[in-house]
Amino acid sequence: MKGKRRQRRPDCMTCVVQKLFDTCKAVFAEGTAAFIPPPEDVFRIRSILGKYSNIFYIINLFKIQ
Repeated sequence: MKGKRRQRRPDCMTCVVQKLFDTCKAVFAEGTAAFIPPPEDVFRIRSILGKYSNIFYIINLFKIQ
């Protein structure tokens, strides 16, 4: 079938970092200096970091040195 191209899936690390960036950007968007986000927003960031902490560990295990 000519003309059909498969879209390349972004790698997992890119998705995680993008999701974390977008969440932080939303949480701190209206913040000023010394701004402390509400507990719900802190929980959103912590849940992303907690969910993907194992992925960061596994990726570092298989890095070529």
